Amino acid sequence: MIKGLLIDFGGTIDTDGIHWFRLFQSAYAECGYNIPEDVLRQAHVYAEKTLGRAQAHVYAENSLEQARMITPEMSMTDTIRVKVGLQAEFLRSVGVDLQTESPRGVGGDALQEECRGGALGGNSDGSLTGNCGGALGECRGGKGDISCELCKQVLEIERLVECCMAKNRHNIDNVSGPVLKVLASEYKLGVVSNFYGNLNSVLAEFGIDKYFSSVTESAVVGVRKPDPEIFRIAARSLGLTPAECVVVGDSADKDIIPAQTAGCRTVWLSGSNASDVAGVAWDSTPCIPDWRISSFRDLRSIEF
Repeated sequence: MIKGLLIDFGGTIDTDGIHWFRLFQSAYAECGYNIPEDVLRQAHVYAEKTLGRAQAHVYAENSLEQARMITPEMSMTDTIRVKVGLQAEFLRSVGVDLQTESPRGVGGDALQEECRGGALGGNSDGSLTGNCGGALGECRGGKGDISCELCKQVLEIERLVECCMAKNRHNIDNVSGPVLKVLASEYKLGVVSNFYGNLNSVLAEFGIDKYFSSVTESAVVGVRKPDPEIFRIAARSLGLTPAECVVVGDSADKDIIPAQTAGCRTVWLSGSNASDVAGVAWDSTPCIPDWRISSFRDLRSIEF
């Protein structure tokens, strides 16, 4: 008898089956950037690997406070800001500067007014002290005001962050959130995710933390998908066996196959991942889930 659902976060709860790369790609396009897909994909991978290396160091030191780029209190907005900042770092290294490539064509006065308006928590004099360093590292210009080209780039990053967050908020408010509310009244719910140690803060930011009895996060338990053990840990955290749990995720490689190995039943949220162009699909391993859905909404129609 199924008593619990173990649900992936990234690509499942937040984006309804859309891979994070596709989320970022659409945000860049909506902000007017025309960056080749292969270059943007490399920027995405660079950001993920950089965060992964930092987390690997945390594992090695057995401390959640060392070498951390994302800290437990940071929100999803903060997390995306770090990711986009790392993407911008890679893009600059290959000659793509977000400020000079900006399609807005606005001048310093408009940018400074945006800063004063609080887009980055700017000061009344238009300064960005604290924010420039938070998103991209120490301001190389040493100015900390809008005349600094790096500070202007931070404003471009904020536009991308807001675009990504608008998509996440819309999906959680209108798709996954209402479904989670119904499921939480029928099953024990847990989150199981490769995340950065701040997932509790992220869930609270979106107002969905109340639906979950447990959060199993790779940065906290020290085990990452696709290791099947993370699903066993997640099941135990609900007081259940793997056989009593259904895993819901968007990745065949990281969710469905290892969850089956752990002894769980599975729901594959294939979403738009299944339509990726051949040769660049994120999941390359065939899988046979117990159920396959195209939207998180479809969970309501499954009789477990």
